[in-house]
Amino acid sequence: MIQIRHGVFETNSSSTHSVTVFSKKFSPSTLDVYNDGYIHVNLGEFGWEVRNYYSQNERLSYLLTMLYELTGRNIPYSHNYEQNVMESMIESDDFTRIVEDVCSYTDADGIVIDNTYGYIDHQSSTDEYRTIDEFLDDCGCTITEFVFGDVCVHTDNDNH
Repeated sequence: MIQIRHGVFETNSSSTHSVTVFSKKFSPSTLDVYNDGYIHVNLGEFGWEVRNYYSQNERLSYLLTMLYELTGRNIPYSHNYEQNVMESMIESDDFTRIVEDVCSYTDADGIVIDNTYGYIDHQSSTDEYRTIDEFLDDCGCTITEFVFGDVCVHTDNDNH
């Protein structure tokens, strides 16, 4: 039997992301501060995978990738798109706040992003949120709580 639905909003995206804050308890930093005094982070690709992201490095990557996606909404596409988004993101007040909060917790001198592309499924980032504060408010935590707290980011999809 084939079921056909009429007049129903549908999308071809079926990924879901959720954030669970287990407690407001903080853990000691496990982020590597390199010899240059900086924390080096790669933006990630967070889409359809079924995975739990528990580590501080993964959650910092998710937060910075979210900021990258949100920043990219305001940048016209060009052959330098990724670089333009990265430059705008690094100059943003949100990036400054993330760096300040993370560095005050770790005593690092700053954050270096080692790649120029990241991705979070549109329904979990840009369709849902306009700012990092909206995302964190929805999670019920601050930058420091998101990165260093007892938090899990879960990615999944509806194909199972």
